[in-house]
Amino acid sequence: MASIRVQCPACKKTRVKEVPAGIDPSRGISSVLIPADSDCSHVLVAFFDDKLRVRGVQLVDFAPTETRRTEVVEVMPGRGMTLKGARKVFGPILTDMFSCVLQDKPLVLCGNVDAGISAYGVLNRVFPDTLRLGKSVIISEQCTKVPEGLTINVGLPLIVGGELARDAHPALESYLREAEEMDDAEAIDLLLRRRVAILHAASDYLGNAVKEKTTARAVLKQLETAIHVKIKPSELRAVLLIMKSRGMGPVADLVVLSGLDEF
Repeated sequence: MASIRVQCPACKKTRVKEVPAGIDPSRGISSVLIPADSDCSHVLVAFFDDKLRVRGVQLVDFAPTETRRTEVVEVMPGRGMTLKGARKVFGPILTDMFSCVLQDKPLVLCGNVDAGISAYGVLNRVFPDTLRLGKSVIISEQCTKVPEGLTINVGLPLIVGGELARDAHPALESYLREAEEMDDAEAIDLLLRRRVAILHAASDYLGNAVKEKTTARAVLKQLETAIHVKIKPSELRAVLLIMKSRGMGPVADLVVLSGLDEF
């Protein structure tokens, strides 16, 4: 085992945490949970590279309850950059990040580790059950393209590798604009999680319910009647994109989108 030393950003006390030696450098930045102890009442997450250099420390809103103290783990959302700050720093590229995660595609945040950690924190607060640092999201200095994924140089910011279907962008952009107008950080996270959860619930239902060709209008009414979910046409496009990303493309293609934007 090896260890890292970090300073709590709240109380400024120094914490020492054991981590496994021999971190795979191809995973980029790793994270480790540092529970509260008798000296520091704060739960932290430390981000470090394969040379055990600490690259960032954040306070954690809440943490897993069953975790071995020496295990490198995927942590629950920590409080870092605000959504409003992320929108200013990353601009429309932030929507691409959200869409990439929504489609379950690998995401590489490269070029600037500090910016990558900040972007990851924003995403992880909205997708706490989806992101896996070092797996679904890789943070690194080097920009490496990944198969069927997206590589974003967050230092610029600029997409430098991969292509992404943009069907979900209008819905996601409307969610981000709505959240940006709110001042309560916790409410922002809850709002975005709820919006994303509705998209997933709709995709789960349609994946089982759609058996033959049907219209978008009929699907929207069916969702409202069957599972009490009322979504906009732009959100239906996002739902169908999620279905395709889950291998349900043939089912999604049964929904005829012609005239979708007319009501």
